[in-house]
Amino acid sequence: MTIDTPPRLAPHRTVWKWLYGVLAIAILAFVLVIIYAPPRVDMATFTWTQAAQTHDWAIQPPAQQGFQPEPLIALHNTVTHRKSKRVQSLLVARNNALVFEQYYPVRSAHDGTPMPKPFPPSADTPHQMRSITKTITATLLGTLLYQAKSPIPIPRCWTSTRTPRWLTGSKSKP
Repeated sequence: MTIDTPPRLAPHRTVWKWLYGVLAIAILAFVLVIIYAPPRVDMATFTWTQAAQTHDWAIQPPAQQGFQPEPLIALHNTVTHRKSKRVQSLLVARNNALVFEQYYPVRSAHDGTPMPKPFPPSADTPHQMRSITKTITATLLGTLLYQAKSPIPIPRCWTSTRTPRWLTGSKSKP
């Protein structure tokens, strides 16, 4: 036996279903914002650098070195919130001064990559540099080339502004 809704109440049932749907979506959106939005950082009390046992770097706030603090905070929030990236530390130095230095507790990866000991990392923890040396080497070499201060002879093709022949497919000599 089924009970049919009287015709005069049928539109009201549709309105209630619609309202429940909107309410459910609003609650879901609110929960997602709470879960996925990084916490707001209090700029007045934020520690830009960490205390170290060795005081080998001058420390200056980002604004004194020409950095906007908001992008650094956004980067910090991203690394803090997305632990799957396995970032151990972020360090920004400019003009021989430490501007931004943060360390993040990251557990060992599933592939067995060892993480720094002691855990969690700090300003005095040795870190494994691995592939970062390629980036640093390329940056230093590029700087030397740009400033024409290379200690060794530079091949002509490295300093030319023309597109290399092997890229264009040309067989003729320059």
